[in-house]
Amino acid sequence: MAKDPYPSETADRYIVRFPDGMRDRLKAEAAKNNRSLNAEIVARLEASFDATAKPADSVNGAHLRRMEAAARRMETAARLIATQKRLTAVKRAIHLGKRQTPPEKPED
Repeated sequence: MAKDPYPSETADRYIVRFPDGMRDRLKAEAAKNNRSLNAEIVARLEASFDATAKPADSVNGAHLRRMEAAARRMETAARLIATQKRLTAVKRAIHLGKRQTPPEKPED
């Protein structure tokens, strides 16, 4: 039974001829940025599509988008917890036979 190939095995490939010394410079920059040579090249190419971006921005931008998405999920979870607490209070009041108007929804 054959294993599914890794994504890197099916990704587009392109051979690049670097001028003398460029590979070493890229490799040094990749080490500074804690990336592989391939990741450094891809980050620099991505940044070239955005004239205001620096080579590390594409990686940092991706990290920022993940953090923003996580923050949105946390805000949603907090709203759900607050709603659950309000519903529990209303159920408790109904169970105790008290007439209670539902609490007002807090502003977001």
